[in-house]
Amino acid sequence: MPDSSTKPASAEIQRWEEGVALSDTFSHYLNLSSSLKTAALQGGSRSLHLARRVEAALGTLYPKLDKRIGLLWGILSRIRNEVVNLPLLHRLPEEILSEIFTRVVFRNIWENQDRPIPMEDSLSEIQQRLRCLLCVCSVWRNILLARDVFWSTVGVYYLIPPTNWNRVYLPIRETRGANLHLVLALPLPTGFGCEALEEHASRFRTINISAEYDIKRPSIKDVIDVFLKNRPPLLSELSISHDRLGEYAYHNVTFYAETYRGGFELASYGIL
Repeated sequence: MPDSSTKPASAEIQRWEEGVALSDTFSHYLNLSSSLKTAALQGGSRSLHLARRVEAALGTLYPKLDKRIGLLWGILSRIRNEVVNLPLLHRLPEEILSEIFTRVVFRNIWENQDRPIPMEDSLSEIQQRLRCLLCVCSVWRNILLARDVFWSTVGVYYLIPPTNWNRVYLPIRETRGANLHLVLALPLPTGFGCEALEEHASRFRTINISAEYDIKRPSIKDVIDVFLKNRPPLLSELSISHDRLGEYAYHNVTFYAETYRGGFELASYGIL
């Protein structure tokens, strides 16, 4: 196994090692200081003037140098200790860690269930896994925060049981134009505007809506109307889950879905 010290250094390490030239500069400054008295007096400088300049350097320059050298020693020692003691998992490339995190966060634990799992349950499980990974260490946290895939699900839903205190918001973050997956649990909170839906309509790839049977406005129809006016070009999946109360509610939501299906080019759509 080749010695790691013989491997080509990265550009960052090479730039840092260029700072070693400071040692040569310091050695040159030390030689000049050693011969300062003789050279200055021979050059015609007055001894009192020389003493004042040296006194000024002793009072300002040298304390700064001493403090910064000590600070540099501390920084390099900390970096060495952190790298030496770094767990093997942290030494994996960020791309591999990101792939591992993706499999952990979005792993389907409901695949053996006999019936569809409520959207709220799946989202709660995903958010719990994500929070656990975020709390491990700053390295993992930075990797998660830098990957749009972990923040692409946006909207609002309720924990079980659904109350105002159990509402969960998934805001649209600075995801640099990444595709988004919208989840909405109706009724929407008071003051929830559709402006954000209109603004980011072109970025939604999937839309999942769940609703109670006696929802107030905005209704399923109101939400779908937003996307009919601002058709998402990337939209490939529309799912509507409705707590049915009698045949009227079922036929009502079915009518809306069949009516609006022609408004989108969908790979799939479903009614639950």
